[in-house]
Amino acid sequence: MSRNRWRFSKPTIAIGIFALAVGLLAGLTALISGKPALGGRMGLVDDWTHHHLVFSSPGTAADALAQGRVEHWYRTVNDPRYVMQVMKRNAAQRALAPAGDFAPLADRLGAPIGDRAPIWRHPPPTPKQTLKRDWSMSMGSGAKVAAGMFPAKFSFSDTAAFCDSNTTPDFAVYPTGLAGSTTQASIIAYDNLYSGCSGLHPLVYWQYNTNGGTIVTSPVVSLDGTQVAFMQTVSSAAYLVLLKWSKNSSLVQMTASPQVVAAANYRGCTAPCMTAIAFATTANDTNSSPFYDYNNDVIYVGDNSSTLHKFQYIFNSGTPAEITGGGASSGWPQYMTSSTTVPPPAPSPAETLTSPVYDPTSGSVFVGGASGDQSRRLYHIPAGGGYSNVVPSVRFDSSSANPGFVDAPLVDSSAGMVYGFLNDDGGTPNAAVVQFPVAFATGASGTKQTLGQGDTTATDITYSGAFDNIYLTSTATSPTGNLYVCGRASGTQIPTLYQVPITANVLGTPVIGPALATGTANCSPVTEIYNPNASGGAKDWIFLSVTATSVTASPISCSATTGCIMSFDVTSASGFGTSKATASTLAATSGTSGTVIDNTVGSSTLAGASQVYFSPLANQACAGNNGTNSTGYGTSDGCAVQASQASLQ
Repeated sequence: MSRNRWRFSKPTIAIGIFALAVGLLAGLTALISGKPALGGRMGLVDDWTHHHLVFSSPGTAADALAQGRVEHWYRTVNDPRYVMQVMKRNAAQRALAPAGDFAPLADRLGAPIGDRAPIWRHPPPTPKQTLKRDWSMSMGSGAKVAAGMFPAKFSFSDTAAFCDSNTTPDFAVYPTGLAGSTTQASIIAYDNLYSGCSGLHPLVYWQYNTNGGTIVTSPVVSLDGTQVAFMQTVSSAAYLVLLKWSKNSSLVQMTASPQVVAAANYRGCTAPCMTAIAFATTANDTNSSPFYDYNNDVIYVGDNSSTLHKFQYIFNSGTPAEITGGGASSGWPQYMTSSTTVPPPAPSPAETLTSPVYDPTSGSVFVGGASGDQSRRLYHIPAGGGYSNVVPSVRFDSSSANPGFVDAPLVDSSAGMVYGFLNDDGGTPNAAVVQFPVAFATGASGTKQTLGQGDTTATDITYSGAFDNIYLTSTATSPTGNLYVCGRASGTQIPTLYQVPITANVLGTPVIGPALATGTANCSPVTEIYNPNASGGAKDWIFLSVTATSVTASPISCSATTGCIMSFDVTSASGFGTSKATASTLAATSGTSGTVIDNTVGSSTLAGASQVYFSPLANQACAGNNGTNSTGYGTSDGCAVQASQASLQ
């Protein structure tokens, strides 16, 4: 709807703005209080989906009315991921900062919701940076959260951190990547996470052998934290598993499994219990994590056979099941293909899909192709499905057999843009980031920026980048800031950090940053966190790792030849090197999985809060929790790791 169509009197506009503001504040109040309108208690989740669906500032209700974007705005500000993004970045500081450090909330009601809460009277000092491993727990030999995948973190509050002694403690969930057995858990959760908690930290909160399954992708957690969903493989076939957990606090090897029930009995089963739902079209899944749509209680997930699936009645009510049936205009599951044949044939050879991302504003699901005859295409399809509604981008290289899109796309729902990350764009080859509008047309090529030399072997992977706080707090109608992503230096393939500027929603020429290693290696995905409670003042950090080779050139000091995880201060947008604080590093054998963030609570609330969570990709010494061998496994194994956010400890 164009702006010219709005013909309201000033009183009408004022009433409309007031009504929208009241509705928004009521929704935010309900969510922050733990009583969301969508039903049930809501905590704060940080899983892989919160790093692939993000929101630049949607502006004010007045902006939405003036620009004819009311429906777009309303969908954005009522999306639980948007609410959690705001709460993580702003609410903790409003609750904890000393009086006088920032303007009262009432004075900011006319400002964009996504703007930073603090209005600093003086620039905060730059603190000394340290990245410290607080604990590392053995999950078993060879255990790991796989490359490009993420653990998950659940908290009940954005302004407090809870220990095991609380009835609702914070906890972190790690899939082990190993087949469950009587002596090996396939998924483990830890609580008593923080150094300020009494007794040993962490503790095993629960751990299960999920009926012999192997979990190699990322889990997702329900809004109330009582359930977890993930894909697992049994005998080369993939299943969607829904798990109701219960605290078991075992510090010995896993010997028990949850009760396995039929989907029809899952809603009423007593925890611990689980149900496993096979794909309607039998296939494996080794690369696609489930994406949970909080508002509609559905999951989208891809497989290794070019097919995108949709499941309903996941956490809330009804009998969980895959949606099947339908044809050209609607229905699931659907092949992701560029074929114009109606109905399309199964692509041959089959294509491994990325994790999908559902955008609640456009109502579309985005997914990429990693390998197969359609690879290097990005696709979108409406939530209703239908094979005539599949829209493929251009194929970026028709000759190379190397993988194309391996990681999930990055979607800015507010700005209406989707970003794909390519290993090989068909050039030299080049690694690249490609920007598309969410409604891109068939055969669209998007706006592409190369990130140095790309894929020369099938083992080289370009994972997703992350926007900085400057971008995320800019107005969605013209977002401006930076995208940080790991590429490879031209001619050497040395992993290198790139800063890709975005000005008024337009992708700009990348700025080449520091080399992250001295030889060929892969990077992890990039994770960003803006912490308003950082010691000495608000800070914006990014985290990523490299799989091998040390580097000691400024601004990095990583002496571990087997890999490091690094944090960079990106609070300021200007350049790299000396204009930024020295990168903080921590040894991590073979690099790390993706990194999740727990909270931005200051140390005055609870010592040891504000952490990051990941696992190394290979065995290393696990420090445990200073108690007995924490899970009954060895001391040099696959580790679950908690590390402090830079400068907070």
